[in-house]
Amino acid sequence: MNIRRYPSPFAAFSLVAAALIATTAEAADLTKLNNGTALGLAGAWSENVAPNGTQIGVFTSIWDGTNTPIYTGSTLLGIKLQSGAAPVSLASSSNSGIMTLGTEGFTLESGTQLSFTGTNGINGTIDFAGAQTWNLGSGSTLFFNTQRTLFTGDATENITLNGTGALHLSFRSDSTSFTTTLGSGSLTFTGGQRLISGSNNINSYAINSIVTNKVFVNGDITMQANSSGTLNTAGLLFSGGMDLGANDVSISLSMPNASGQNLNANQVIRLNSANTSTMTGSGTVTFLNESSDANKIAGIAVENGGTFGGGLDVVMGANTFLSVANGNALTSSTNLTLNDGGYLIGRLSGNLAATLGTLSGAGSVTYVPSAGTTVFTLTLDGGSSTGTTEFSGKIGSDSAIAGSSNAIALVKTGTNTQILSGTMNYIKATTVSGGKLLVNGTHAQSATSNGYTVASGAALGGSGRIAGFNATNNASMILVQSGGILAPGGDTTFGTFVLDGVNISGTGARVLNMASGAKFNFTLAGNGGSSDQLAFWNFATGDLLLNSNAIDLTLSGPQVAGTYTVSLFKFFSDAGSSVVSSGLASGLTIGTLGSGIDSASIAYNGLNGSIDLTYTVSAIPEPATAAMILGVLALGGTVLRRRRVKQS
Repeated sequence: MNIRRYPSPFAAFSLVAAALIATTAEAADLTKLNNGTALGLAGAWSENVAPNGTQIGVFTSIWDGTNTPIYTGSTLLGIKLQSGAAPVSLASSSNSGIMTLGTEGFTLESGTQLSFTGTNGINGTIDFAGAQTWNLGSGSTLFFNTQRTLFTGDATENITLNGTGALHLSFRSDSTSFTTTLGSGSLTFTGGQRLISGSNNINSYAINSIVTNKVFVNGDITMQANSSGTLNTAGLLFSGGMDLGANDVSISLSMPNASGQNLNANQVIRLNSANTSTMTGSGTVTFLNESSDANKIAGIAVENGGTFGGGLDVVMGANTFLSVANGNALTSSTNLTLNDGGYLIGRLSGNLAATLGTLSGAGSVTYVPSAGTTVFTLTLDGGSSTGTTEFSGKIGSDSAIAGSSNAIALVKTGTNTQILSGTMNYIKATTVSGGKLLVNGTHAQSATSNGYTVASGAALGGSGRIAGFNATNNASMILVQSGGILAPGGDTTFGTFVLDGVNISGTGARVLNMASGAKFNFTLAGNGGSSDQLAFWNFATGDLLLNSNAIDLTLSGPQVAGTYTVSLFKFFSDAGSSVVSSGLASGLTIGTLGSGIDSASIAYNGLNGSIDLTYTVSAIPEPATAAMILGVLALGGTVLRRRRVKQS
């Protein structure tokens, strides 16, 4: 009799369990022995198993760092350094050597260091077998000698950096530049990481570190350039572009070996169209200096048409600089804030132009030319702003920056209002082509200077002082062209705009030249208590040229019926103490009367050193009276319509 035998269920279970155990053992982490055996060999690991791409190689506290194993020829899912492990240095055995690295990438626990050194001048390659996650614990450093460590991988094998450790990219020999390509995918900083460029040996570092990967920054990071400050630039260039997205990001700049305010050597980041190095985003990027030492100033350079893009706004913190150089350095309407101690610096020879949207903060705008007679032209085009932006800092030469010059020209375009409430000494032309420029601070020039020109449709005003410096015949400190407007006073408050002719001395020169068709705009108090005013200091006959210019008037504040007299123009022979006759008996007309002004007239008061305005404010009906008047008007309209109906 044939007996059919069935497999025991217990035997089947045993087979499955054995398979699972084998698989688990195969995929388990491998622990590195404290020896110099190459990572691809079984003898390198306490499990005596050669890695096959499913295991993570782990360096534990038994590793004492005395050996330099070969990493090429191995296939690992990832490499992990546990806290307590000594620094790990890995080298290549041959120029054709390859290590395949899986999706676990690198995990460096707190305080550990992993270096791919390129010992003995031999190159090695790390080939990515999938998208990478590199976890860098606090105080850890992942170091690549990118002269000797190459990377391969396709465009989908992106790298994501987590944690608060450092990624250090270096080129171990003197060179003008070095290029790092971490595969073909992107490089994403999630926030908290440090990117270091250059050798720790300050006498042996590359000038420019070019990262070709597309870089995404999703959180606050630190960028460090290791430089002695004695050679030329040592900046990071991102030829694949740096994208900050919609994030508001802080980038701390670090120059640990810097000495003095070397604007060439102290560039941590460089944006340069020649290297397609760009920075884009739709949020705000704030650049901070990791050091508070004034001798370790650090900055970002924008050159050769490089720019910020995507509507990115930029804030420069204390002891940082944004330098622009070579041609049209900033071509987008970036809104720039210079905090106290932050700088915008035009650099190098040749005429230089930069465009910003708005300028705010309390920092400094200056120019450091290298040679020749040049000018730095800064255009403020307002960007998308239709409101008001105030800058309370300096524009011109700055004693804190060696070699700084006041050869700066300013152009205001757009439709917004830009307020300058700080101290300025720049000497090149100021052109107001659009919107309104309010000088609420002091613009005192100490060398032969170009004046202000106000174009049609634009306005110049403020509650500060402009003091030109020009001995040229027939020059004008301020020329208001036909259609242009001079509007003394603040943006929302009454004020006195002072035009100081103390250093205007050429024959036929004018402090204020109002072309035919140019206008004045004054705001008057609705109760007669105040008004905007235009004051001339150190006035001499001929300083004010009028051409039947209209004065447009508006009311502000509580409206009280009455007739009032105010001085719109005041003339002084000194700095505001001794009045002097203007010598004028004509040249002004009444223009548009704003709501609530019934009438206005002008009087040239030579004895009082003024040109006065008398104006009448109409009464505002009480609410009940206004309602009654409206009712009567409405009733009258109804009766009139009825009469017309009967007549028809």
